Amino acid sequence: AARIPANQEVQRDQAPLFRQRAFPESWRIRKMDRLKITLVLAGLGLFMGAGPRTQNFIVDSPDPAFSAQVAEAAEAYRRKLALEWLGRELPPWQQPCPIRVVFEPQAHGATSFRFSGPTGESGQPFDWQMEVYGTPERILDSVLPHEITHTILASHFKQRLPRWLDEGACSSVEHVS
Repeated sequence: AARIPANQEVQRDQAPLFRQRAFPESWRIRKMDRLKITLVLAGLGLFMGAGPRTQNFIVDSPDPAFSAQVAEAAEAYRRKLALEWLGRELPPWQQPCPIRVVFEPQAHGATSFRFSGPTGESGQPFDWQMEVYGTPERILDSVLPHEITHTILASHFKQRLPRWLDEGACSSVEHVS
């Protein structure tokens, strides 16, 4: 390809081949069509369970209304339980914790994360992943506060705790049922 001096104006048809569009004009997507595509993709995200995002949580649930409840409750539990356990609120996390909600008869949950230290056993926790299972009532009054307590303890102590201590503390915030 011929070199074009920097001070010379280039007409579109004179530009080197690699700078010309490889697709015919009819294939180009107009601005309005791009907007429509964006809206459709956003709608698919909502349809597929992507739910509300708060400062510290993103909720994925089959029920959009319940997703909003879980997101609001997660932030409230994070604030309330940190005050109860630590006497202060936690600063916001670098990345929000995804919460996956699954409706089923048995109530249980799982929270995982990694530590930033060289051994992975201590340091700043990150890469949160939370799953909560159960009926809507048990998720909100037992499973969610239990799992949130795991994140509070990890954020405060910045190391793995003995399982008996971690699970014992987390179980203390569950509903009596």
